[in-house]
Amino acid sequence: MIEFDEDIDIDECVDGEYIDLQPEDWKRKSVIYENSPILLNRYEGSIEKSWGTVIRTGYHILRQDGIIASIGIETGRFGWFHIQSDNDGPEIQMLSHYRSFGLE
Repeated sequence: MIEFDEDIDIDECVDGEYIDLQPEDWKRKSVIYENSPILLNRYEGSIEKSWGTVIRTGYHILRQDGIIASIGIETGRFGWFHIQSDNDGPEIQMLSHYRSFGLE
């Protein structure tokens, strides 16, 4: 996680053709693999915790080796970069930090 001093436009962090994922598909690996050869999959999804909900906007990037990398922004200022494991699980794993929810 990286906390920025200003709001970040995640769309300025990538370049190329992309597919907008449906809200219900934002964590499904199978949908990203089905979109190949398009490598960028834009998502907007909610992360729900007991203390609240935060919206993450970003991109899943299908690498040439078949691994999925994910970049995203929460509340405009908290940036994330994840390399997904190559396990057989059907969902992309996402972590979140309590600061994203406005908790100090």
